[in-house]
Formats: sequence, structure tokens, C-alpha cells
Amino acid sequence: MYLTLTELKIKEKAGNVLEEKKKWIGLLKEYEQVSQPVIVHSFFGELTKEQTGFLVNKHTDHHLRQFKS
Repeated sequence: MYLTLTELKIKEKAGNVLEEKKKWIGLLKEYEQVSQPVIVHSFFGELTKEQTGFLVNKHTDHHLRQFKS
């Protein structure tokens, strides 16, 4: 069973998919510029930049598969 962190749950019932896609791409591009060696994740705790990259990749892949992209 998977549990979603409360702060990550979506509360909106409708939205603009294209606009959200642009935001998501922007966030991924921001990640490229992160210079701190350790990032603190709310569930996994401290992660190295490499571990965070792996997590971002797997999580992005998971969501893209939901939409069969």
C-alpha cells in the first residue's frame, strides 16, 4: 500500500495540463542548477545529489507512465 504525504496531495479538481507541464519542466530544469551536496527529502531524509537525481528520474518515469507518455 502506498501512502501520499499530506503536503503532496492535490486538492484542485480541475486544472490546465499544459500549464502544469510547463511548471514541471521548469522545476526539473531548476534541479540542474542545485549546488548543495545534500538535499533533505520529507520522507527519505538526507540524499546526495546523485541519489536525488535517481529519485527524480524514477518518480518522473512513474508519472509519465501513468499518462502513457
